[in-house]
Amino acid sequence: MSVTTAGEPRSRRRRRRSSRGDRVTLGLFVGLPTFFHVLLVWLPAVATILLSFTFWTGINFSDITWAGLDNYDNIFFSTPAFYDALRNNAIWLAWFFLIATPLGVLLAYQIDREIRGHRFYQSAYYIPVVLSLAVTGIIWNFMLRPDGFVNGLLGRDIDNAVSFFGNYDINIYVIMVMASWRHIGYIMLLYLAGLKAVDPALREAAAIDGATEWETFRKVVLPTMRPVNIIIVVITMIESLQSLRHGLRDLRDKRGPADPRHPRLPEHRWRGRVDEGRGVRGHPLRALHRSDHRVPATTVPAGRLMTATIARRYRGRQRVKDRFISIFICIFALVWIFPIVWTLWSSLRPYSEIRANGVFSVPESIGLDNYSTAVQRMDLPTYLWNSLIITAPAVFLTLLFGSVTAFVVSRYSFRWNVSMLLLFTAGNLLPPQLVFIPVFKAYLTVGDWLGNRRLFYDSQWGVVLIHVAFQMGFATFVLSSYMKTIPKEISEAAKVDGASVFRHYWNVMLPLLRPPLASLAVLMTTWIYNDFSGLSC
Repeated sequence: MSVTTAGEPRSRRRRRRSSRGDRVTLGLFVGLPTFFHVLLVWLPAVATILLSFTFWTGINFSDITWAGLDNYDNIFFSTPAFYDALRNNAIWLAWFFLIATPLGVLLAYQIDREIRGHRFYQSAYYIPVVLSLAVTGIIWNFMLRPDGFVNGLLGRDIDNAVSFFGNYDINIYVIMVMASWRHIGYIMLLYLAGLKAVDPALREAAAIDGATEWETFRKVVLPTMRPVNIIIVVITMIESLQSLRHGLRDLRDKRGPADPRHPRLPEHRWRGRVDEGRGVRGHPLRALHRSDHRVPATTVPAGRLMTATIARRYRGRQRVKDRFISIFICIFALVWIFPIVWTLWSSLRPYSEIRANGVFSVPESIGLDNYSTAVQRMDLPTYLWNSLIITAPAVFLTLLFGSVTAFVVSRYSFRWNVSMLLLFTAGNLLPPQLVFIPVFKAYLTVGDWLGNRRLFYDSQWGVVLIHVAFQMGFATFVLSSYMKTIPKEISEAAKVDGASVFRHYWNVMLPLLRPPLASLAVLMTTWIYNDFSGLSC
C-alpha cells in the first residue's frame, strides 16, 4: 500500500475510479463465463423441461407433437420403477449424509492430530479417489464376483456363490459401499485441508477453559469450518443425486503472525491463569484433553491444582487414547487399501488357475502376461492422447472462468452478484442427463451451419466445452467462498494504489488463490480423467 503525505493532493489519496477499460474488463470477466454457462447448461435444461410436455422421437424437430401432462401421468401412475428410483435416491442420500460423510470428517479430525503414520493414512484413504471409475469397477469385480475374494472368504464356490450385483435386495447397499470407498477419502482430504487453516490458538483457549474434545469440535472448530462445511454438503448432495497438533511455543515459532480473523489469546492472559490453576472464564482448570495441548509439569508450581503427578497421569491417559486411535485408524487403512492390493496380486496370476484352484490357492506361476495382453489388445497411445487433450484444456478453462467469475461476484458489489453466484452453483446441481439431447442436437445443427458436422459432435473439443460448462459452477462456488475470507483491505489498497481491474485480479488476488486453485486442479483432473479416460474417438 502506498503512503501519502499531507502535502500530496487529495486526488492521489482517493480511491481510483473505474475507467472505461475497467468496466469492459469486468463485463468480459463475468459476461463470457455466464454466456457460456447459460448456453450449454441452462438453455438445454429449459429445453429438456419443455420437451417433456411433448412427444418426440429425437430425430426431426418436425416430429414434435404436444403431449401436455401425458408423460408425467405415465411416470407417476404407470411406471412403478419411478418410485423405486425415488426410494433408492433417498436411501443413497441418507447413507452419504449420515454415514459416509461423517466418517470422512471423523477420519480427518483424528488424522489432523498428526498421530504416528498420519501421512500413510492420508495416502491410503485418498488412493481410491484418484483411481479411474473403470479401475474401481475392476477392483470390486475381483472382490465380489462368484470366484472372487468375498465368496471365497464365505466358503462359497461358483455354483452357490452369492450374487452381490444380481440380487436386488442387496445390490444397492453393495453399490453404496463401493461409492463410499471413494467418497470418504475425498471428504477426508477436503476437511483435512480446512482443519489446517483453523488457528490452533482457538483450541488452546478452549482446552484451557476446560472444554471437552467434543465441545471444542462442535463449538469452536465446526463454526470456523463453515465454508468447508458448505462445500462438503454441496459435494455430498451432487454425488448422491448423480449417481492439526502443535504446542503454543511451536505455534509462535513456526506459524508466524496470528490470523486477524481468528485472534489468539494473549500469552499474559492464559499463562497467568494457568499458573493460578484457573480457566479462561475463571473456573478451575481441568486437565487438557489433547496430547498436543498438554501443560508441562514445570509450568505449574508445586502445591497448586494441577500438580506434576496429575500432569503425568493425564499424559499417560492421552498416550493410551492416542495409541488406541492409531491402532483403529491403521487397521481401517489396511482394510481400505486391501481391495487394491488383492486386485494387483490377482492380476499377476492366470485366470484359469484361479478358476480351477480357487482364490486362496498357492500360485503355480506369477507374471505380467495379463498386462502384456491388455497392452497388445488396446490402442493405449490413442487413449492416453485423448485423456491429455481433453483433461488439460478442460481444467485450464474451468479454473480460468471460475476464478474470474468468483473474483467479480466476491470483490465487487452490484445488483446481480448474488443471483449470478446462485446461477452457477445451481447449475452444478443439475444432472448431466438433463442436457444431453438438446446439446447433442445443438452440436449437430451448429456443425451443419459451419459446414463440418463433426466440429463439436464426436470430437474432443465438444467434450471439453460441455465439461467446462458443468464444472465451472463448482469452481466458482469454491473460489468465491475462499475469496470472501481474504481481507477487504487488500483490495482497497490495490484500488488506492491505482491498480486496474485486471492488475487487481492478476497481481493481487490470483497469487492468493494458489492453494484453492491447486486443490481444484487436482479434483478437476481426477473427475475429468475418470469420465473420459476411455475415449478413442
